[in-house]
Amino acid sequence: MLNKTAAGIGCLGIVLLGLVFGAVLLLVTLAVFDGPAAEGGVCRPEVGTGSVPSEYRHAIATAADHSGLPEAVLAAQINQESRWDPTAVSPVGAQGLTQFMPATWAQFGDGADPFDPFAAIAAQGRYMKHLHAQVSPLAESENEVIRLTLAAYNAGPGAVLEHRGVPPFQETQQYVQKITTASGGTGGAG
Repeated sequence: MLNKTAAGIGCLGIVLLGLVFGAVLLLVTLAVFDGPAAEGGVCRPEVGTGSVPSEYRHAIATAADHSGLPEAVLAAQINQESRWDPTAVSPVGAQGLTQFMPATWAQFGDGADPFDPFAAIAAQGRYMKHLHAQVSPLAESENEVIRLTLAAYNAGPGAVLEHRGVPPFQETQQYVQKITTASGGTGGAG
């Protein structure tokens, strides 16, 4: 009889351990997934924007609204450009979080410091809106507009217009591919 009681307690211990492990797993899952279920959405990680530092989320949302591009695309673009480092400087002189060249910053930076991350994100929204307007007549779908806008950011709008699409430059093609893949397929072949 004692052996049956001990076996029952052992089984109860295993069940309780399983419940504790399940609760811990649930808490970890909820911490990783950013609660879209509470907003009526499907519970999944944020595509492309999951790595956005929390202090920049509102600025990204505002820039996306202004530019007409998805938040995930702008977030993936910044991640590709600077890995969210507001002090980044490229070997060719691009500066800050969004890696603007000084001449382009002079036009779209509104007189702010290119190393101010919030000014950089706002300028990204303005510049992407400008590029979007220039290349959208070439596109037959919204995904294609996104791809062409990213290509224009990397290679310049003149190159996109000249080639009537993503230019045949390996760097630009890889740039567009990396960002569209990172943003969850947004801007894929369209």
